[in-house]
Parts: sequence; C-alpha cells; structure tokens
Amino acid sequence: METKLISAAEREHLLKMLRGGPLDLDSFPRLRRGIPYGTHKRQKMTVFLPETGAGPFPSVLFLHGGGWESGHYEDSQIRPLLPALDAGVAVIGCGYRLLPDAGFPDDLFDVKAALSFLKEHGRDYGVDPSHLMIAGASAGAMLALCAAFTERMPPYCGGYYGNLPRLRGCIDFFGPSDFSMENEHFVRSDTPRMFPPSPPGKGAADRLLNADTSANPSLLRLISPVSLVHPDIPPVLILHGRHDPMVSCLQSQELHEEICRVCGSGRSRIVISEETTHADTAYESEPYTTQLLDFIRSCLL
Repeated sequence: METKLISAAEREHLLKMLRGGPLDLDSFPRLRRGIPYGTHKRQKMTVFLPETGAGPFPSVLFLHGGGWESGHYEDSQIRPLLPALDAGVAVIGCGYRLLPDAGFPDDLFDVKAALSFLKEHGRDYGVDPSHLMIAGASAGAMLALCAAFTERMPPYCGGYYGNLPRLRGCIDFFGPSDFSMENEHFVRSDTPRMFPPSPPGKGAADRLLNADTSANPSLLRLISPVSLVHPDIPPVLILHGRHDPMVSCLQSQELHEEICRVCGSGRSRIVISEETTHADTAYESEPYTTQLLDFIRSCLL
C-alpha cells in the first residue's frame, strides 16, 4: 500500500508549531528558574508558582517533546498546563538529556532523578511532593507514561527505587505508546503521515535504544507504555488529534483500551479531537483547558 503523506504546505505549518519557541517568562511573577537536579546542562527544571499562596503547592511535572532529540524545559509546549496556576497548582518544566548524549533508559532515569529530587527538596521550591502528577507532550508523553507506570519497577528506576514520590496522575498529549505498531496504525487509520516510514533499523526507536529493533522486535516492549500497564498505575488523561500525521491516534486508542482492560474503565480518560493536529496550539484553549483542569483537580485537589 502506498504511503500517504501530508502536503508540503501542511508540513511546513506543522513544523512551525513544533518549533514553538520560548515563553515570555517575564509575564510570570513567581518563578524558580533553572533548578539543577543533576550535573548535565539539561538536567534542570523551572517551577511556575501560583501568584498567591504560600505553598507548597500541588504540582504537575511536564516533559517537553522533540523526538528525544530537541526541545527545552522552558519552551511553549508547557502552555496548555499553565491555567492550572490559577487553580493553585504549580507547573514544573523539566529537562532531560537528549540524543545523541543519552537514549533510553538514561532519559527515563533523568525523569526519575528529577522526581527523586522533588521528593527530597521540592518543598524548598514551593512544590508539595505528596501531591504530584506528571505530564508530557509527544516524546515527553512517552517518558511521562513510562515514569508513571514503572514507579515500583527497579530496572526502570535508575537507582532511585524507593526514593520516588507516588504520582497521582499522568497526562499524555499525543504520545507514542506502542512502537511495534507505529507503522501498522497509520495503515489502519488511513491517515496521511508527515514523513515516510523509516527504513529497518533507522527509526526513532532504533535511535532511542541504539539498536536495530528490526533484528530484535521484542526490544520495543521495553519502551512501549502499552506493555507496561498494570493494575496499580495512576489515573491517565490522553489527548490526541484523530488526524495527527506524526503519531497515529490509534496509539492512544490502543493505550486507553489496554488501561481499561487491565485497570477498569475509570482509570483512563481519552479525548480524540477531530480538529487538532500534533503539538496544536488549540490545546491551550477550550474545551481542552476545562478538560485538563477537571482532571488535574480530580488527581491533586
């Protein structure tokens, strides 16, 4: 079957949205910027605090997207969560090491290191580690899901097992969740893609694992959140556009169905939009703002 691709104009429009850009940090009166949780330049976080209140505040830790190769913890991808500040919830932009410096599981270990840091020192920066949830966009959503699903799995904790806060929820913005079905889901959905499928051994999962997964497909289970679902995962909210050309929405539908099968129907909520695309700025507005705030409140407040 011939691969369907979006037009050049659509691709350029989407690339502009993906590039996003930095936030106007001067518009946030209460910031704790560039807090190091490790020694690498990307192992830092910035805490956005509510304008009023002494804290410590219930908090959402956000992981940026960028294909595990780009992005920054202070860029505009965090905007859909910032209305939570008005509800008395702090929002934390968290960096992590990127390819080629670090693949999987080192990037996940960075997330666990950040969570461990917040458990020990979060109150010093206005964060209540006993009321903490995690969120991510695209590649960051995959890491957020993996972090939320493996809190009690020592091999996924990078030495931080036993010193991690209990996450109260996870928000997945259009993240990949089953790398073994990455191409098949696009075929099934008949959705035009942004790029053609990668040759065997040259895909994102191969770069992430530094391995040829076509020679050993079982490796894909290690990085696929759908393979990590178990009865004790925290509540999950999934948001995805039906016509997303970068990550098929069937990835999210499969994850939602697996969570409901393993955990019961109340553990996962899913919002499949007919209008939004990947990294769409529409997620910064209604109806998504209300859906996000309702879920955050249900987990933290």
